Amino acid sequence: MNAREWRTVWRAADERLLVEARDEDGWVRHRTRTNEFGDGSVVIVRRGDRMLFVGADRQAVGRSLVELPRGQADASDVDPVYTARRELLEETGRVLGTADVLGQIYPESGLNGDAVNVVVGDEGSALPAADAEYAEQLWLTSEDVRRGIAEGSIRDGITISALALCWAVAKTPEA
Repeated sequence: MNAREWRTVWRAADERLLVEARDEDGWVRHRTRTNEFGDGSVVIVRRGDRMLFVGADRQAVGRSLVELPRGQADASDVDPVYTARRELLEETGRVLGTADVLGQIYPESGLNGDAVNVVVGDEGSALPAADAEYAEQLWLTSEDVRRGIAEGSIRDGITISALALCWAVAKTPEA
């Protein structure tokens, strides 16, 4: 094995989390990864001038965050849009209509090796609310989102980065 190649040094037993290492000049660099099946997706679902957000309990930071729906790829996912559709259905009980991949973001490029695909699309149909992983679902305008970011009620890095990309390419309601 080449000393500059990443090698797995630890793997969680019950979830997709691993730590990799590689030798640098006199020291060892580490990174985390959460998925070996491919990059995850975050999805911005549009309904007129509103976007769908969920309230997610995030144990790592000890609080509930307002976020865009997102998730990791599964081995059977064929592309980022498929991942976004599956995760949106699991998390919200909603079906995504037409959708496009806008690009990728790296949520924590100094420590984490994962990329996240940014998918934007229109709302399709909805299943009964009992099928949703997240009970709290919010349809927010761009003004609501701007205010939430400024006031600190929207603090999730993946969400903010995905919105910045979408607003930069004018694929969501005005920033």
